[in-house]
Amino acid sequence: MPLSCNEVKEILRLYNEGVPVQEIAGRYKVSERRIYQIVKNPSLRKPGRPRKNVTPDVEEFIIKLRQKGLSSKKIYEHLIKNRIEVSYYQVWKIVRKWDINELSRELFGITKNYERILGIFVTRIKLRNGFLKLFVLGDIFSSKVLDYGVDPNLKCIVYHIKGHILPETLIIIQRSPPLVPTRGTNYLTQFLNEANVDYVWITRSQLRRLCNCMKKFNIPLFENKEEFINWFNNKGVDLLEKSCKLISEKFMELKEDGNIRQNTQFSQNEV
Repeated sequence: MPLSCNEVKEILRLYNEGVPVQEIAGRYKVSERRIYQIVKNPSLRKPGRPRKNVTPDVEEFIIKLRQKGLSSKKIYEHLIKNRIEVSYYQVWKIVRKWDINELSRELFGITKNYERILGIFVTRIKLRNGFLKLFVLGDIFSSKVLDYGVDPNLKCIVYHIKGHILPETLIIIQRSPPLVPTRGTNYLTQFLNEANVDYVWITRSQLRRLCNCMKKFNIPLFENKEEFINWFNNKGVDLLEKSCKLISEKFMELKEDGNIRQNTQFSQNEV
C-alpha cells in the first residue's frame, strides 16, 4: 500500500532522529530498501523506481520492428538484448497504439462518404466433436445483424450480400484462413471487384481491437450443429447485436480519429 504524506514525514523524522532503519521498516511494514528510497527522494511515495519515458528514437525503433511482423514479446527481447532500457508494458502500449493507427489507416485510406458500411465476419464455432463455420453480415452504421448462416461457402456469402449493397458501400471482411481466402482471386473478391465495391480485409486480432466482445460473451460448448442453431436463434443474434453496437462505436471513433490523423502526423507516407 502507498504511504501517506504524514507517514513519509514521520519516517523522515524518525530516520533523522537516529532510529534504526530496521525498526522504522517494521513499524510501517515496508522493506528497509523502501525506507532508503524515501530518505533519498521524499517525494517518491510509491515503491519502485520512477518510470522512464520512452524516447522518440526508441519508439520509432519499436514501430519499425512491429512493421517487420515482430510480436511485442519479441520486440521487448530484442531491445533488452541491445541494452535498451524499456519495460514490456511500454513496448506493448506502443505496439497497440500503432496497430490501432494502422487499422485506422487501412480502413479509411480511401476518403469517401459511404452510404453503407457492411461487415462480413466468418468464424469457427467449437462443438464437442468438431467445428462449424458461422457467417454474419452486419451493418456498421445501424449496429444491426442483417443476415447470418452456418457452414457457408463463398457463393452463399455473395448471394446474401447482393441485396444489401448500395452505390457507395464499403465492405469490411474479417480474415479467418482457411475459412475465407485472403489472397488471390476468389468468388467473393471477384464479385466485389466486378461490382466496383470498396473492401478491406481485417485480421481477427484487429477485430478484437475494434471490440473485445469475444472476451465479454461466454458462448457455451455445443454438442452438435442443431444445438448451436437452436441457441443462436434464441440468444446468439441478441449477442451479435450487442457486439455489432460495440464494434460500431469503436469504428466511428476510429473513423473520426483516422480522418484527423490522415491530415496530420499519420499520413500514408509516414511511419
